[in-house]
Amino acid sequence: MRKTLLTMFAAFSLMAGAQTFTVDNTTYNVVGEGEVTITSGDKDATVLNVPSSVSYEGQDYTVTAIGDEAYQWSKAEVVTIPGTIKNIGDRAFYYGSVLTLTLEEGIERIGVYAFGSSKCTSLDIPGSVKRIEANAFFGSSFSPTLENLTFHEGLEYIGPSAFYGNKVKRLEIPSSVKEIGKTAFLYSRELEELVFNEGLEVIGPGAFNNNEKRNKVLKHVDFPSTLKEIGQEAFFKMPLEGTITLPASLETLGGSAFASTQIEAIALAGENPNFDIVDGVLYNKNHTLLMMVPMKGTAAVNVLDGCLGIYEGSFWGSEVTDVTLPEGIVGIDYGAFQESKLKNINLPQSLSYIDEFSFAGSQIEKVEWPENCFQMYEATFAMCPNLKEVVLSSGLLALDVRAFAYSNNIEKVTCKGSIAPGLVQAYEGEEVFTCDGAKLYIPKGSKASYLEQREGSWDSWDTYFSLSDIIEMEKGTIRPIAVSPSMDKDLDKYQYASFQIQFAEPIELVQANPACAIRVNSPIYAGYNFGGEWKAMIEAGNTLTVFANDEDGFMTYFETEAEKDYYLTVPEGTVKNAEGELNDHLIFVWSGAGTHTPDAIEQTDIQQGSLAKVAARYNIGGQQIGEAQRGINIVRMTDGTVKKVMK
Repeated sequence: MRKTLLTMFAAFSLMAGAQTFTVDNTTYNVVGEGEVTITSGDKDATVLNVPSSVSYEGQDYTVTAIGDEAYQWSKAEVVTIPGTIKNIGDRAFYYGSVLTLTLEEGIERIGVYAFGSSKCTSLDIPGSVKRIEANAFFGSSFSPTLENLTFHEGLEYIGPSAFYGNKVKRLEIPSSVKEIGKTAFLYSRELEELVFNEGLEVIGPGAFNNNEKRNKVLKHVDFPSTLKEIGQEAFFKMPLEGTITLPASLETLGGSAFASTQIEAIALAGENPNFDIVDGVLYNKNHTLLMMVPMKGTAAVNVLDGCLGIYEGSFWGSEVTDVTLPEGIVGIDYGAFQESKLKNINLPQSLSYIDEFSFAGSQIEKVEWPENCFQMYEATFAMCPNLKEVVLSSGLLALDVRAFAYSNNIEKVTCKGSIAPGLVQAYEGEEVFTCDGAKLYIPKGSKASYLEQREGSWDSWDTYFSLSDIIEMEKGTIRPIAVSPSMDKDLDKYQYASFQIQFAEPIELVQANPACAIRVNSPIYAGYNFGGEWKAMIEAGNTLTVFANDEDGFMTYFETEAEKDYYLTVPEGTVKNAEGELNDHLIFVWSGAGTHTPDAIEQTDIQQGSLAKVAARYNIGGQQIGEAQRGINIVRMTDGTVKKVMK
């Protein structure tokens, strides 16, 4: 046994000593019995025939791979790679001078940036190649050289930016290809014909993106019935026209996939379980998300009731001029209306999120910012030449200093809140809050707030408006002095949705059913759906009570959790004082608590400082009872509210 181990150790030592050797300016590494990888090649030869085999000290080896960076910065202009090589490593010929490349049958993988920055005009990828990795033939978007590109059956994967920057005129993707990676053919400036065969499943984000609109010739594309995913901006700004037909197999459509094209109509092939078309507009199947509109030939869109969001880039570059959004919609995604012909749109109060660049470059004329959108992000209304008037709700807490960048024709800005929105800067760079010459109208008595640079704010408002252009209006606003339950205490585990808001002066009710909301962890998230309406009433002359009812008209509760915050939002204009001054949009925040569960509603009322008392109790059968009983109790309060209570 000992002799056998010593013999094996000696053999291993000899092999280890011969791991690396150099022949004809090329260094090899032994990777297996009779197999070597080129780790450093001859970089001075202008014509390079990569060897398929090599002999060293009487031993013949087959060359099976080119290692990472083996020929990086090579001077070779004509390169032939034999089929014995299975893998061409990452950056193998990166920054080389390759003009003519011959790849023989047998090669299986072409690595990351393997031929990046090469100047090949023609490529024939053999069918043995299964994977072309990211940036493998990365070219130039300004001066591309690749004119002819041929794939064969057997190829399975084309990686991100693999053929970035080319001038190929016809491209056919074999049926064996399952995935085309992100920006794989970005800047295919002369592509006229694009053929996808059955078998393709994924077209990655930006795969055929035409951002700078250099391609003016690709007019149509058909998709295979196997396609499952079209990524974000996959065909962005390509000159596709006519009807685009999405296959029944499609599961995922990325934002802005066909934005700024010339598409006139959208169609679905067969019964698609994920998408639907209503009035020519593409929605997800349950109509909660508007996905895409035709880019050409559609002037007005009435978004369906029940729709909750406008998808990224869904109107980007379209000819739509008028849009009606339904009450209940929650969000507008990045660049949704960017560079469109949009002039008129309503922004319902239910909106709580409007992303960057949503209306940038549109033809919008007036903005009335919804009060539940607490922040306006960078370039939301940038480069809008026709924008003249802006009304900012009192719910707006922060505004990016580039939100209106280069919208140079704004004449009037009205801020409805007595507390100035903070001016913030999401990214470093030029400040371009362009409101030169515009008038800023603010509530009576609020000028000090607008002239103050608060902590966390980039600037004060007089940085962008001259003092003479900051004008206080005839009326101010009113704000509360206290709220119950107190915000310095945690909410109960099972918290009744009833809150008392005290003002310093007598108030009158303006909205009997205000659109209040309870939101978790952020004021932008969608609120609880309690099933019924919120109601409001005045108690003791100066206290506003708001409470949520369930679908049966009973006051309801919500369950809170530790480590979470709970926001109550109350709309502006819910109450007014004797002078007719309305309340600002109000936000209150509590931490979720603990473990206390009240036996009956009156205990919770006392703890929360409610002014209402129990008037009568009833069991589930409607019979009046004295004390609270186990099970469901119906409680009528002195303020007229009715609550279901579980004991």
